[in-house]
Amino acid sequence: MKRFWWIGTAIVGMLASVWAQSDISLRTRIVQNLTKQVANGYCGVEFSLVPAAGLEAQTIVCLGELGGAFFPGGVGFYAYLPGDPDVRRIGWLRLGAAIVDVDWAPGSTNQEAYLVLVRRDNGVYLARFTHGATPVVAPYGLASLGASRAQIERLASGTYLVVAGTTGGRLRAYVWTPGSPASSPETPLNLGTPAVDLPLFSGAVRAVRVWTVSGTTYVAAGGYDGIVYLLRWDGTGLVPVGKAMYHPSAIAEIAVNGSRLVVGCTNGQVYVWNYTGSSVLHHLTLKEPWAPLGPHSLCALPNDQVAVATAFVRVYSLANGVQVGEYGGGIWGGFLNDYYWYGWGFNGYLWMPYFYRLEAVRVLPAVASGNYFVITAPWSGGDYGYITVTVTRTAFLQPSSSLSYQVTAGSHPVYALTYAGGGVVSGRANGALQAPWGTRNVNEPVFALESFTSGTTSWVLGSYGTGRLFAWSSGGAFVADVLPAPSSPRILYQVWMVSVSGNQATFLTSGGDGSVELWQWTIGSSTPATRLSNRTVTRPIHSLSVNADRSEVAVASFLLYAGGSWRLSLSGTALGAPTAFPAVPNYGATAANFVAYHPTDPNLLAWSHQPGNIWLYNRATNTYQLVQGGRIGRYWTYYSPQLADPVLLVWRGSDTLVGAYTMHGYVGVWWTGADTLTNQYAPDGVNLNWIRGGFDRAFQDVYEPHRDRVYALLVAPNGDLVSGSADGRVVRWSRSGQPAAHTYHLSYLPSVDFSPLTGMLVHPSRVFLTDTRHALLWNTAQTTVVPVLALNVPGGSSTVRARTLSATTADVTDTDVAIRYLVSRDPDYPAVYGYLPRYEASEDGSWVMLDWATYRAQISSNPPQFERRSRVHLIPHTQLSQLATGSSNYYRVIFPDDATGSYANNNALSPGGVRVAMTAYNSEIRIYDRSGNSWNLSSPSSTIPIALPQYSFVKFLADDVLAVAYPSSNQLRIDVYQLSGTTWTLRQTIDTGLPRTITGLRYFIDAVAVGANVRVAVACDTGLVFYRMSRSGGVVSLTEVGRSTWGTNGFLDVAGHHWVRFSRYNPNLLGVANGAQAVVFDLTGLFSW
Repeated sequence: MKRFWWIGTAIVGMLASVWAQSDISLRTRIVQNLTKQVANGYCGVEFSLVPAAGLEAQTIVCLGELGGAFFPGGVGFYAYLPGDPDVRRIGWLRLGAAIVDVDWAPGSTNQEAYLVLVRRDNGVYLARFTHGATPVVAPYGLASLGASRAQIERLASGTYLVVAGTTGGRLRAYVWTPGSPASSPETPLNLGTPAVDLPLFSGAVRAVRVWTVSGTTYVAAGGYDGIVYLLRWDGTGLVPVGKAMYHPSAIAEIAVNGSRLVVGCTNGQVYVWNYTGSSVLHHLTLKEPWAPLGPHSLCALPNDQVAVATAFVRVYSLANGVQVGEYGGGIWGGFLNDYYWYGWGFNGYLWMPYFYRLEAVRVLPAVASGNYFVITAPWSGGDYGYITVTVTRTAFLQPSSSLSYQVTAGSHPVYALTYAGGGVVSGRANGALQAPWGTRNVNEPVFALESFTSGTTSWVLGSYGTGRLFAWSSGGAFVADVLPAPSSPRILYQVWMVSVSGNQATFLTSGGDGSVELWQWTIGSSTPATRLSNRTVTRPIHSLSVNADRSEVAVASFLLYAGGSWRLSLSGTALGAPTAFPAVPNYGATAANFVAYHPTDPNLLAWSHQPGNIWLYNRATNTYQLVQGGRIGRYWTYYSPQLADPVLLVWRGSDTLVGAYTMHGYVGVWWTGADTLTNQYAPDGVNLNWIRGGFDRAFQDVYEPHRDRVYALLVAPNGDLVSGSADGRVVRWSRSGQPAAHTYHLSYLPSVDFSPLTGMLVHPSRVFLTDTRHALLWNTAQTTVVPVLALNVPGGSSTVRARTLSATTADVTDTDVAIRYLVSRDPDYPAVYGYLPRYEASEDGSWVMLDWATYRAQISSNPPQFERRSRVHLIPHTQLSQLATGSSNYYRVIFPDDATGSYANNNALSPGGVRVAMTAYNSEIRIYDRSGNSWNLSSPSSTIPIALPQYSFVKFLADDVLAVAYPSSNQLRIDVYQLSGTTWTLRQTIDTGLPRTITGLRYFIDAVAVGANVRVAVACDTGLVFYRMSRSGGVVSLTEVGRSTWGTNGFLDVAGHHWVRFSRYNPNLLGVANGAQAVVFDLTGLFSW
């Protein structure tokens, strides 16, 4: 046997050769629970497919995405099984531009769907999606159609009708027979001569819809001129159906619901037309009152309904045009408040709740089951004041059939609401009263209403005029003056029933004179009530609440920034002296504007104050817990970018608060369950954590029933919300509730790392480290260049520590080593904080490099002279627990001037932290060695004499090995240099065969030593390439051990990544990121490393 040893060696060699040439799929190697994908949808469709024969159908959601700084656009795929709260991420398809329109048509089997995708630059992709255990996409290429909108429909012949509305106003229809898929989505696709080419509009086609009913295929198209044409496909061309439909403004969107054609206009009107195979007839017009409409703003729903997405998503009946429901905007994201970082250092609160003004929300078509539908809010990274990065999600909404909506309009403001006689009772500024048993007018403003029941009779007490109080019963009895005439004019802003016993009613009033009075009245009597007790405070009282066991009264003043809040004991017929509520610890003296006792817990009081803060006060423990801290962000809203109003509060059940933002008409819903009461303080134990428990748990829904001041808020016994406003409307609606399911939502995902001590995954906007020897460097700011680095701090220094930080509450303090910026500003641009560094560290964590973008600086004006500055911070681990100054550990290397406007070159730190490579375009690479604990970058220790390309990336694979990567002949080329003495020798030039776009501070090559070899991963535009670096006789070489291209992976998940990182805890795990997703692969046993 021994003499045949060479046979085994030959087999191993043959396998290595096979690995080196293999192109394998990594889709089955994805670690799903570690892989995240942003639901950044601008448009989308749903379709139902089975993953395999005999299995239950799943809903596939295809989202066309706008892209970001590091990826031009793409398509995200998700799967949802109705009834399952989890939405499964399928994958992400990288494309060459933002996607602004998408449609689908069924394939030849129930596992296939064909897609048409419109690029922002008006090109059109065609592709096939095939469902299965590992779903795949097959692209057919990119057609230059000049399309603004496009649709696809499967014809009876098995061919496809592709209809494109062009930017020039033409409607073109192509009959397409799918052939063999292309090698890339960007491959040019020729659909031939259009079967139909109609010049319809003078401007771009704004909306197109294609559908088939009873074997007849219809096409509807609308333009800027407000005209919509309906046409029918007759097998060879399009035939007009009925008359042209005229509208008063440009067309925004078209939806079809049975025999109804729904047309949304940019002025906010929605026209509904009934159509047949030969005619169209106007049915009715809806006026969406809040905002103009845009693309993807209509969704046909079951039961002859339509959803309209503007400020929020409202549901209307197409039979009569009545609004029948509203979906709360929810908390579609959060924003990072940079002001607190820069103004106050590392405070205990970062993420603030945020909701979109939902013109941006896209409504997707309902699936065949019709019991829910999907909306999505696109990611937005704009800088608006100190609102920066936002995060998004896509929600599967509850059935619209469960919603209700009722509006009672009037010409005078609604000041007061209560519930009596099985319905809502309202009081208006002109004295008008409306109750389930009738109407009447007291001819003076009605300021407050309270109800009670005596026997089988419902009664309402109402404050009106100057200190008067009426009583009105469901039996028709009316008492004009329940109270004695006041000694001086005043307004009673609140009435609260304390008890009813026999024919005696005991109630409280409070007023503008600061009085709190306890009264007893014989029910129905014209004899004025008897005042049992009274107290006075120093402010007018606008809010009053009594606790569950009737032992305490809380009152508050609405005066902005000058209000007050007090508690008074209530014992039998006596009110105790008013006592101001204690100040919130570490928050200063704070007075409530509105108060609301818990319905069953007599110790729990909710109260709010300017600017929009909501607290829970426990009188038994004399402690406060924060529900909502500070303003609520509203990106590009009708009013200001934030809501800072005092919040009018009522309880809905025992664990939900409802609050009306008094100035702007919004109504929010907060959950106060157990897990939102955690993390009240930041890790330092002193600073408040403003959003305890997370912004996506405490603040749940937000509605917009009004666009004016809200005076009254009520929760009906069945849980409906009721509000009254200065707009004269009483609105009652059912809460839409939390989505049935939603996709994972997180901020932009441009990088990924792993804890070297626990292997825990780290993303830029989340902190997950638990060990005291960790450091995490992270940032999330106005730019989407967001690197993240997790490292081990040598020696377990007691001065460096990290805490467990919530996944939704990044409460970092200045004593934590989880540091957002080691340097708060760009050293050469101290007034600007948009220039952010890339991080790199030595493998042992001893040294950290902050790599700043190279820039061109003017050093003389006469004559004009410039120089190029390549900049780094080189920071020892002993300084990681403090915020460095702009000059601390800062090094600048000057290179000769070059007038090229953009420089995409980086600097690199060696794995042992012993040397740094400094680069600049068209210059040599300068290497500087560390001497002990100090760096001297005045003179290089060695150089690599090459003229560096304008776009390049350098990465140390070992202390003595430097890889220089750059584009060459439409592929990424890598030069491998090795140091011998002071000379760097070119050992190898490797052509990857795959393209690589190089812009900005990317990290697309990573290397980790495992035993005697080094594992190297390279991310290219269309796939990943893996190498083994080994040494023979001291000379290094790289051998390709495998690759995974996007074609082999069904064009999902491996393409377009600009960030690649091995886990230092488990080198078999590899993380890649491209902004849209962060994917983790398990490579165990896959390659011959």
